[in-house]
Amino acid sequence: MVSILLSILVIAVNIFFVMDYVIRVRDRIASPVSAGFFVFAVIVLGACYLLFCLYLAIDMLLQMGAKIERYVPWADRLFARRIGEDDEDRRRILGHEHGLAEN
Repeated sequence: MVSILLSILVIAVNIFFVMDYVIRVRDRIASPVSAGFFVFAVIVLGACYLLFCLYLAIDMLLQMGAKIERYVPWADRLFARRIGEDDEDRRRILGHEHGLAEN
């Protein structure tokens, strides 16, 4: 829980400083059309950043043992799982089958 709160704090601080910077840069752009494109690009990149942070937070929760798979669609395809006895393909790909990774 503490790690999620720290993540939210870091993201909030990042958003604050980015917004401060964007407002200062936007005020220096003379053309309203260019300023609009600039703000639109920042919004799109900001949405991508927030989606990536959400992905990392969910992955962190899953790796720490949270049982949230049923609340996250396609969790088995989006997030890596630990290597267990039922993961034969992953064990083979990583070399566990031939004893390569045990050294």
